[in-house]
Amino acid sequence: MHSVFRKNGPTHAIVEPSGGDTKTIYTIEPENIKTMLHTNFSDYHRSRNMPNALDPVMGQGVFTSNGKAWAHSRSMVKAQFSTQRVRNVAKIEPYVQNVFKEVGNIGKDGWTEPLEVLLTFNRFTLDSATEFMFGTSAESHLVAMREKEMFIANKKKRGLVAKYQLVMTDFGTAFDIALDYVALRLKLG
Repeated sequence: MHSVFRKNGPTHAIVEPSGGDTKTIYTIEPENIKTMLHTNFSDYHRSRNMPNALDPVMGQGVFTSNGKAWAHSRSMVKAQFSTQRVRNVAKIEPYVQNVFKEVGNIGKDGWTEPLEVLLTFNRFTLDSATEFMFGTSAESHLVAMREKEMFIANKKKRGLVAKYQLVMTDFGTAFDIALDYVALRLKLG
C-alpha cells in the first residue's frame, strides 16, 4: 500500500474497475481522515458495495452504514473511546505478557525460535481491543497457546496433524478467514 501512496500522493482518487464510474478516494493525511470521520462525516459515505460485502460478517453498524444509521452507530461506539478508558493501559498488560510468552525465551545465541509475528500481533490486537471495548477479552492468544500445546502433544502421539485442525478453533484466525471472504466480495462487487 505504501508504494501506491508514494506513486499517487497522500490523497488520491482511483476509478475502481468493478465500480463502473465510481471514484474511490484514498488518503493517509490525518486532517482528511479527521474531516471524514469527525468534522464533516455527513458529507462522506461508503460505496454501495461495502454494506453488501461486510454484512455477513459485521451486520449493520459503524462499518457498513451511511447517514443517520452510521451517525447512530458511531455515537454508540464513541463512548468506548473516552479519554478515561483510553488511559487505562494497565488493562492490556496481560495481553502484552501473552505476546512475550508466545515469543519465547531468548536462546544462548541471543535469538528466539522463529515465529509468525503477524498472527501474534493480530491476537494481541483482538484480545486488547475486545477487553477495551467490551470489558472482556476474546482470549484468542490463550486459545492459540493451548492449541499449540495440544498440537505438539498430538504430533508426538500420532505424527503430523493437519494444520487447519489447529487454526479453525482459534477465533482470531477464523475472523481473518471471514475477512478474506469479505475482501473477495468487495473485489467482485
